[in-house]
Amino acid sequence: MPIEIPALRHRREDIPSLVSFFLDYYNDINDRYVTHIDPDVMLALQEYHWPGNVRELQNYVERAVVMSDTDELTLDLLPTCVTSGEPLINEFGGSFPGAEGGLGLPAGVPGEGVSGTDQPGIPPAASAMSGGGMSGTLRTNDPNAPAVSPAAYADRMDVKTLTRFVVSRGLAEADDDDNVHECVVDQVEKELIAQVLAQCGGVQTKAAARLGMNRNTLYKKIKQYELG
Repeated sequence: MPIEIPALRHRREDIPSLVSFFLDYYNDINDRYVTHIDPDVMLALQEYHWPGNVRELQNYVERAVVMSDTDELTLDLLPTCVTSGEPLINEFGGSFPGAEGGLGLPAGVPGEGVSGTDQPGIPPAASAMSGGGMSGTLRTNDPNAPAVSPAAYADRMDVKTLTRFVVSRGLAEADDDDNVHECVVDQVEKELIAQVLAQCGGVQTKAAARLGMNRNTLYKKIKQYELG
């Protein structure tokens, strides 16, 4: 039986409890210790309009935990749509078909909705507190508004932050018996070589110099990753 749950903007008193829950959850799965919350952060979260409901809040907390270099959740870890009060949908455009979750971005929760008892991607204990359904991309109540692009956040992160996220996600997706080096490092190296080759017009000598490796090593890696 579907259960009608008010949108998060209509129950802002739930935000501190939800933030605390998601902090504990993502600290645990990422082996992090972000346990303190800057008062300005909570103020910003409670003043934000939350078009993506609890799923949006969940992703922003996950993003902050992964990006934090300290044990405190600070304003600089929040996306500008929260700290400025501007809707995320107005800041980024375009769609990203099939996006599910991801750092700093809702996986697709409408502004209003009906919640069931089992929402993929949300920890079970939190699903009962969340509002909105799942659709794959974030949209506002305006059916003509463009979907939010998860790729937009990548352009605003430095390499260190992106690397931390990639490693964290790779470890999370790997099975216990998987070679995590292959799951993470090899994937990054393959993509790096592919993009450098493209930049160099496929000229291996030039690409090898750009990559800081000799041509024979590059040739072997091209064969290894089936790039040639």
